[in-house]
Amino acid sequence: MATGLLTLGMLLVGGVPTLQAATLIIGLPVSLLLYLVMISLYRALGAEKHHRAGYLATIPGRFGPTQTNWRQRLKRSTTFPGRAQAINYLDAVAAPALQDVADELCAAGAEATVERLDIDGLDMPSLVLSVPFADGENFTYQLYPVPHELPTFAYRSVSESGQYFRIEPFAATGSRGYDVYGYTADQLITDVLSGYESHLEYLRLTVDVPEPVFTEALPVITDWQGDFLEPKSDSDTNSTSDASTPKETP
Repeated sequence: MATGLLTLGMLLVGGVPTLQAATLIIGLPVSLLLYLVMISLYRALGAEKHHRAGYLATIPGRFGPTQTNWRQRLKRSTTFPGRAQAINYLDAVAAPALQDVADELCAAGAEATVERLDIDGLDMPSLVLSVPFADGENFTYQLYPVPHELPTFAYRSVSESGQYFRIEPFAATGSRGYDVYGYTADQLITDVLSGYESHLEYLRLTVDVPEPVFTEALPVITDWQGDFLEPKSDSDTNSTSDASTPKETP
């Protein structure tokens, strides 16, 4: 039945040549879209290559005299801070450290700023250090609290809510993938300077690129909640277990 209707429709519109022409007309915009996707992917991969080259060029400066002793290192790896502890670290350690870096950059002629931004739905702040560049991508270093469920191996924890927070540094492209909670002010400043030097190296590598990777400044994203799954709270866990438990009938 369907084959017969298709054959009849093709005969009514003029046969196979008409169908071929319609296919070409419909496929032309899709082809243009695919070319645009290919160009965007090429530019993104080029930017990623230069970012990686800038990072590798500044690796020696990331391992300086600011390493902690083994007891402090062990304490960091066995501590899972709660909301209050994470906020206290951001306010007491991270904010003054970022402001010191911003002050020194301003003294060197840069227009560095530090902002404390409230995160919607999380009731916690994030800190953003920004340095604009007129002819290149701006530098941003953001400390963002990322909630996680408390792991089963967390035998040292100051949280009783079933979750803890990682203070992760974010660039314009997303998280750098590590936790800086427990860093001293000097360690945090070293991490900021390493990222800044890596960004400068990236700008140097892209100056003479025939086809610019990204000539426009990327927008500064300050709310990354959509990139992470909300950890389950104790009430959610209890309600789920209650719903899954069959009730006895008298």
